[in-house]
Amino acid sequence: MITTENVSLTIDLSLNQLQTTTTTTIKMEIENSTLVFDTNHTIYCHSNELPFIPNSVLIQSQLNITYDVGTILFYTCQSGYEFLFNQSSFTICSINGTWSLDNINITMCQLSKLE
Repeated sequence: MITTENVSLTIDLSLNQLQTTTTTTIKMEIENSTLVFDTNHTIYCHSNELPFIPNSVLIQSQLNITYDVGTILFYTCQSGYEFLFNQSSFTICSINGTWSLDNINITMCQLSKLE
């Protein structure tokens, strides 16, 4: 039995998104016959793993279950709350299938001051 494994990265620039695919090839030789199995696994980020920012909502038309690598989602404050220091927060679906935390400020939405 011979087993090989290949990992490839595909970049689709026509959609301005990265799509990561893991390809595994298994080749078996049994009594003068060769069987080849190819499997492809596309890497996504899942909506149930989005970073939580208190008192905020995501700005998007509809919530998806999965998002392609390279997808950027922006947060805004809920009604009655305001941005701290005019900051914005967003997250990006990373190439490893997780949401980035680099541009996340969990204290960005503060209770509005009544005047």
